[in-house]
Amino acid sequence: MSIRPDEGLLGELRGPNYPNYAMNVGHQGEYAAIGGAAHIARGDAWTLSPLMKITFADPSLKFDFSEIRREFAKGAIREFMPAGERSLIIPAR
Repeated sequence: MSIRPDEGLLGELRGPNYPNYAMNVGHQGEYAAIGGAAHIARGDAWTLSPLMKITFADPSLKFDFSEIRREFAKGAIREFMPAGERSLIIPAR
């Protein structure tokens, strides 16, 4: 078996588009916390993909993964500005 639940969190296989998760920005952080509370409390890097672990450790990302709920809130009040491929569809300020 390629997935070992003691090393990764199976809940991460379901993204925000999963039917029970598709609510609103305020609930997304809560659902992530429900699934990852034990791992977060221990300080585990709970992801199945080593590529994600390396990517999220990059301090130059626009999305701050150390303050996930704050970033979701920025998106809700239209303060978050993405970078990269979405730059073309976001209006200039």
